[in-house]
Amino acid sequence: MNPTGDPFMSFSRIAALALLIALAPFSAFAAVTGNLFGVVTDDSGAALPGVTVTVRSPQLQGTRDTVTNAQGEYNLQLLPPGTYTVEFTLEGLKPVVREGVQVQLDQTTKINATMSIGPVSQAITVTANAVVVDPTQTTVQQNFNNEHLKYAAVGSNGRSYQSVVQQTPGVAGGANPQVLGANLGQNSFLLDGVNTTDPVTHTFGSNLPFDAIQEISVQTLGKDAEYGRAVGGVINVVTKTGGNEFSGTVDARYTSNDLAESGDHFKAGDSEYDELRPAVTFGGPITKDRIWFFGSAQRPDTTRINTPLAGADFKPGARTFKGFDTLGKITAAIGSGSTLSLRYTNNRADIEHATDSPFYRPEADAFQTQRSTIYNAGYDATLSSNWLASAQVGYRTGFLETRPMSGNMAASAIIDSRTGIQSGNYDNWQFSDRDRVELIASTTFFADNFLGSHTLKAGTNIDRSKFNRFNNVTGTAPDGLCSEKWGLPAGVNCGAVFTSRSAAPFYVTVSSITPEEQFKSNLSAFYLQDEWHPISPVTARLGLRYETVDFKVPGRSDAPKLSKLQPRLGLAWDLFNNASSVVHGFWGQVMDDNGLTLSSFGSSIGSVSSIILYNPSTQKYDRYFTTFGGASGNSYDPSLQPTYSNEANLGFTQRVGSKSNFDVTAVWRDTQNLFEDTCFDQSNCTVYWMTNAPNGDRNALRSKYSGVITRFETRPFDWLSGLVSYTYSKSQGSVEYTQNAGADFDVFPDHFVNRNGYLSDDARHRVKASGFVRAPFGTTFGLNFEWDSGTPYSLTASNPPAGYGLLFIEPRGSRRLPNYRQLDLQVQHDLNFGRVRAGLIAAVYNVLGSEIATNVGGSIGDYTECNAVNGTDCLANPLFGKVADAAPGVEVVSNTFGQSTTFQRPRRYEVGVRFEF
Repeated sequence: MNPTGDPFMSFSRIAALALLIALAPFSAFAAVTGNLFGVVTDDSGAALPGVTVTVRSPQLQGTRDTVTNAQGEYNLQLLPPGTYTVEFTLEGLKPVVREGVQVQLDQTTKINATMSIGPVSQAITVTANAVVVDPTQTTVQQNFNNEHLKYAAVGSNGRSYQSVVQQTPGVAGGANPQVLGANLGQNSFLLDGVNTTDPVTHTFGSNLPFDAIQEISVQTLGKDAEYGRAVGGVINVVTKTGGNEFSGTVDARYTSNDLAESGDHFKAGDSEYDELRPAVTFGGPITKDRIWFFGSAQRPDTTRINTPLAGADFKPGARTFKGFDTLGKITAAIGSGSTLSLRYTNNRADIEHATDSPFYRPEADAFQTQRSTIYNAGYDATLSSNWLASAQVGYRTGFLETRPMSGNMAASAIIDSRTGIQSGNYDNWQFSDRDRVELIASTTFFADNFLGSHTLKAGTNIDRSKFNRFNNVTGTAPDGLCSEKWGLPAGVNCGAVFTSRSAAPFYVTVSSITPEEQFKSNLSAFYLQDEWHPISPVTARLGLRYETVDFKVPGRSDAPKLSKLQPRLGLAWDLFNNASSVVHGFWGQVMDDNGLTLSSFGSSIGSVSSIILYNPSTQKYDRYFTTFGGASGNSYDPSLQPTYSNEANLGFTQRVGSKSNFDVTAVWRDTQNLFEDTCFDQSNCTVYWMTNAPNGDRNALRSKYSGVITRFETRPFDWLSGLVSYTYSKSQGSVEYTQNAGADFDVFPDHFVNRNGYLSDDARHRVKASGFVRAPFGTTFGLNFEWDSGTPYSLTASNPPAGYGLLFIEPRGSRRLPNYRQLDLQVQHDLNFGRVRAGLIAAVYNVLGSEIATNVGGSIGDYTECNAVNGTDCLANPLFGKVADAAPGVEVVSNTFGQSTTFQRPRRYEVGVRFEF
């Protein structure tokens, strides 16, 4: 736990504040805004300099304006995502007004205008295209605006930014997505531009009320130089700011096992489930056009009781999840073109009976509590017509604790070796702090008349992260066993876990208590980015990023310091200079900064455990068996290099009418220098080291993704919106997400053979569809559909000659699950009562009612046990043989081999109410 007066915390806050003040006049970031640019001409097509371009929006405090240059070009940046009205005026010419202009997060909208001679009173008003085509973009990116989030996020299951990300083409997995072949720990999560990724696991680290979200962008490949730290996706969530009118929402969703159907593999009454998820938002002006506020909160409350084990004399404890997520935000316009933003987010959850397992008696279960708080300040300014400035600082604190439900750290757990059932107490107490302070700074300058126009950006990102952890066994050792006599270090305190056999005492495991440890990392990144238009239809995005991460391990000087120079090159050609037909491509390198598990791998502190057998004669634990554990001796390969990807894309975007666009893009990613621990000495595997080249093979650790993504986005009518995608891809590699310390590649050859193959996200074909339809009389239908051609599973044996881990009988991912499909629907009927809109909501999950197998047993069983069947080998060749489903002479000892073990849940329902004002 953080002690009072932590110097890291004090220094972080002081340094962050000082840097924010010092850099505010000189820096800019574009992580929470979009851009608007275009060319203004007269009737003959000649450029019009000196045209005043003014924009206004409910998301903008006041108005923003600029003037076209000698080439008739204008460029407005740092615009909050939303719908805008753009007005073009020049003395002697008819004003032109474009309404309904969409500015999207991390994208550029191109709006050209043609002006003609005429009186000012004869303004020409045109409605803009409903779907944005960014003619400058070379990133593979998907945006979800507020309207899509409101109507196409189906049910409470869909009402999180993590769920929305799953609608992105090329994305697989769950709350921590696998993005275009990257593993679930290779993403970066941004909230209003601040990194909220868990510093330890490199997974998502924060939740927030769903109705607080204004827009989400998901960058999957081809990122500009200002983005780094993750070879996978960059998930950027921007929250609402309030406005000149008071507004708010109240939303509540409810479901339970009473609203679920039974199926062939599920019985609705076998387990108990109940979920209520209320949420509120409120925002508005403190001073119109000057100071806005916004606040939101949600309270997820879930109770689930697992199905008891067959023949068990107890019912599992009720797993209750009680969360509370809040967000507060103040946005102030300071002077002309300057904005100060202050943000606070907090999410906490308390989870009773956290194991959610029928193998734990209620008194022996765990209680988990988790906290995450983010303080964030940003400052934006327009210093001149060609110079922008802003700065942002964020401070994140995280806390995670798991302890016995009983609250008694002295009581011991008892585990029955035959049934696996645990009683008495929970056997572990652990907690950790996961903190980060971050500064983002850059400067953007617009330059004309130098081989075309340039948007030049130079910036830095500074990050200081730390990880405090405490992880020990609970319980009390029998008298005299916590001593050197029984293999424990002198002078330590101990915990103990008892193991029984059919309720009779069997042995006790006595473990030393280790002190709290602290691990740190320092990241610094610097980048240059030029958006160059040599001629108006062509955009070259030239980027260079240098990133370094310095990991800190107490008492060690050999902790990794990783760095890499990453070139990025993108090219886009707007064929007709009107954002209708765009060819785009990208090549670049992206470094992954990993997590603080890389530091904790080098810990020099380790618990020592001794097993002492029970003696029936003396009725005491007095028969010494073995001692294991202690300081790991783990080390780092001195030639360890950072994980990075070479990646490229080539595509074409075509506007279809004014309401739709179609894009087809080929994508390729080759990830190199993955990390994994391996035995330092293969002849005596007691010490591990972290390396890119287990057993000296630099090609052993690999990941490669290739595919073609086809996407159609349409808004043909005000009442219809849809996103449909088809992805053809291959995802191959030799290791999944293991936090760098899995059993893969530990011992040669057992853990090396057949490791390369198809990764868990591989599916040759994927189709996704999401959107909504507004029917008459205030009724809206939303849908979310996904289908894949089947993901892989592997054929393995447990307990190989190495003594642990898995032996891959066939290449990874050689077997396939069946095709998967799921359709979720939602209907919302709204009634208006003055300024209040009330809605009744019903959602149906798995409308098709299918129960497709989502996992199949791929293990033939224990290798040692299999080897002993009838005195013959199970496998024709333990390392290279192939086991068929029913091969003659092959013994399979696992009763789940080839059997479907988990299934898609049958149809179920949810109800809700919603009020907006």
